Amino acid sequence: FLMPMSLIELTVNSPFRFMLALAFLNLAVIYILKSKYILAILFCIVAANFHASIILLLPLLFFFNNDILVKTRNWILALIYMVIVLFTTMLESVNELHAIIGLVFSDFGLNPYKTYAAEESGNIFSFGSISQTILFLFVLFTKSIVVRVTPKGTLVANMAILYFFIQRLGSAIPTGHRFC
Repeated sequence: FLMPMSLIELTVNSPFRFMLALAFLNLAVIYILKSKYILAILFCIVAANFHASIILLLPLLFFFNNDILVKTRNWILALIYMVIVLFTTMLESVNELHAIIGLVFSDFGLNPYKTYAAEESGNIFSFGSISQTILFLFVLFTKSIVVRVTPKGTLVANMAILYFFIQRLGSAIPTGHRFC
């Protein structure tokens, strides 16, 4: 029953390539956590060859094993989050900018990605946005407790903070929900 409905989409189109890329990205995360950065970079390069969108996640991987986000003041992280929220709610101007940047993508062989347009990711004052913001503030104010009490607390706190950034940015991209 799946073959005529959705299995063909999952096995032939981009989700399959994206899943393969994520497999190598997960291996890279394992090596980052073991502080074997050369192997991690090699797996990241392999992952990016399967799906170019992985390139957006690569810089975020190196926040896992250090305490930059944990030591950053809460008001700075909240400000960054609010800028991301404002950015993702004003996407009409982003679509115009994206059309210009799409010309640059064509020079690097990324033609399929220049056709993606950013989607309206909701209102700032919707129930979903307000609840996400409250949950993000809760994570910010409890990050020091998580670091102290939880084994690998720095990793847990970093990943929780990064989730909110990636989730909000991913909601603006048509296939960005795959990142979350």
